[in-house]
Amino acid sequence: MSKLADLLRRGAEAVRILTSHAADMHSRKVLFGCYAGTTANPNDPTEVEFNLRVLGRVFPFRMRRMDLYTLAEVLYEKQYDVRTPVPEAPVVIDGGANIGVATLWFIARYPGAQVHAFEPEPENFRLLEHNVGSITGVTCVQAAIGAHDAPVELHLAEHGAVHSLHPGATGERTVTVPSVVLKDYLAERGIARIHLLKLDVEGCEDVAIEGLGERLADVDIILGEMHETLVDTEALYARLREVGLHEVHRTRFHGAEQQGVHAFEVSRRPD
Repeated sequence: MSKLADLLRRGAEAVRILTSHAADMHSRKVLFGCYAGTTANPNDPTEVEFNLRVLGRVFPFRMRRMDLYTLAEVLYEKQYDVRTPVPEAPVVIDGGANIGVATLWFIARYPGAQVHAFEPEPENFRLLEHNVGSITGVTCVQAAIGAHDAPVELHLAEHGAVHSLHPGATGERTVTVPSVVLKDYLAERGIARIHLLKLDVEGCEDVAIEGLGERLADVDIILGEMHETLVDTEALYARLREVGLHEVHRTRFHGAEQQGVHAFEVSRRPD
């Protein structure tokens, strides 16, 4: 994409976010400042607070200016707008919940949903808990989703949205974080079915799914990001087909081709 096209796209995004998702004039001013700030520094950690409108509901929200990119992925690009029908009051696992934008999307989109939001990185989790921890139906878990119930090393990126457990991930600093195996978590919580599993786990999609074990048969829909350079994509899709989860779509959002990432949705066909 040319620089001009990128600027035009960014401008259209800003207009949509400011007019549709800033809930009041103060919030518009704050978000406008975020766009101005990230133009100079895309990794600006300055924290701001405002009122965020998501699908007609308004939530008090705190984020770093750099988190504007995550906000746009969810609200402007609508990366988690599920194509497959979802039942009323679903159980949702938000893997890689970051600061809670996707969690708010699911809560607003599916009234009565029970959302279990997993985020391992301490600063992200602090903001996640602030933004969604008091919302009825939301459970925040400070842990990665993995294949083993043991602490793991999280590689820290400069931007808060791309920390990764993958050994091939970049990042000079690491932090040790808890890891949860989903099949064990479901058993402990008495969860019979996952209606929607969202994965934004930066190249550990296969590990998260491995941790479901036989409970993969109890998942109706999986959507998220697939990191083609870190995951054997076709082998993972084949594994999902074996348990009845068939591809609904693949697509690339803005900038994803350069990163070797595509968005995906798989779902279980009715019997």
